[in-house]
Amino acid sequence: MGPLRSHAGELVTDESGMGEIFVQAFSSVFVREIPSEVFPFQTFDGYMEDVMLEYGSLKEILKNLDASTSAGMDGVHPSILKHCADTVAVPLLLIFQKSLSSSELPSAWKMSRVVPIFKSGVKSNPLNYRPVSLTSNCCKVMERLLAAHILDYLESNDLLSNSQFGFRKHRGTEDQLLLTYCDVVEGVDSGAVVDMIFLDFSKAFDVVSHGVLLGKLRALGFCRQVLAWIEGFLCGRSMLVSVGGTDSSSVDVLSGVPQGSVLGPLLFLIYVNSLAGNLDCRWTAFADDFKLYGVFNRDDGSRISLQSDLENLATTASSWNLKLNASKCVVMTFGGRSSDTPAREYQLGESVLRRVDNHTDLGVMIDSALKFHDHISCIVRKSSGLMNQLLRATVCRDRDFMITLYICVSY
Repeated sequence: MGPLRSHAGELVTDESGMGEIFVQAFSSVFVREIPSEVFPFQTFDGYMEDVMLEYGSLKEILKNLDASTSAGMDGVHPSILKHCADTVAVPLLLIFQKSLSSSELPSAWKMSRVVPIFKSGVKSNPLNYRPVSLTSNCCKVMERLLAAHILDYLESNDLLSNSQFGFRKHRGTEDQLLLTYCDVVEGVDSGAVVDMIFLDFSKAFDVVSHGVLLGKLRALGFCRQVLAWIEGFLCGRSMLVSVGGTDSSSVDVLSGVPQGSVLGPLLFLIYVNSLAGNLDCRWTAFADDFKLYGVFNRDDGSRISLQSDLENLATTASSWNLKLNASKCVVMTFGGRSSDTPAREYQLGESVLRRVDNHTDLGVMIDSALKFHDHISCIVRKSSGLMNQLLRATVCRDRDFMITLYICVSY
């Protein structure tokens, strides 16, 4: 990774210096203040019962741990927990029960070692890297126990939107893509025009307001026991960045949910669950990847509703500390000809959203003609490049060997 460019404009190549640049960049996006004008959010009249941590569930989680993952700041490797499950299950259960009843977490559980993962753009910009947290494996086990109860409460009471597909059982990326674009195809086949806006939130997981999130949990009827533990889990955290095995200095985490934790994604789903609840147009989401779209007649007048929904969503999101990045939000139109259906401009604040003919949606390149030629060409190019590398690196040309090798490298 790197080299990184410092505030002074110099390129930094040493691991220690890059670690300090990363930790300052990642902490710069945190938001300390609780929004003053918070828009109303989802409420529920029911309530969650107190959670009972069970020995059987704990032992099953321990035995199914992935032993190949890394240890957290407490130095406890998942391989130890997995292979010594029969021995450590009882003492861990006692620790978990004490933590849940007292709403206190060991300090090592609230410390994260962040590993930067490059996303896209210029490699010298530290904000083009995703901060993935390596947290305590013991804490992750307890998070899994709590997450199972929380998800059961949410799903059994239909509290999660059917349009949200992120981090939920039997609702993966394939399900969302198939349902969404089947809807689009039906609209196009009926002679309508479909305008779709792909939304991009800036550092969504890092700017979650702890105060707003806890307020949402209260409104959904979370019991005091779980609510207090989650507050202890979120507040008072700290992190450092590791580059090439060299750790940076530590900084406080003032907002957000830890990326790399078990509860983080689930808490984020709750945070954004009612974000698009009052919209007239259709929408689907996978965590923070939102799509707004409308099926309209060929006269352009009815398409105003999509612009109105975009403004309403942006306003609601802003009141919860979530900011849409206008430069990365794009518009695509399906169906209709440019000659008889003029393209409508959509605005986000003062910015006119860019129109595109193709866009990568959850790993699939979508084109306005819905022919997927660009996606197939991209896969072929990547496969050809990988095969050329394997052919240069191996001598054996046995067909079964090459297929096995290709599959292993691909995954």
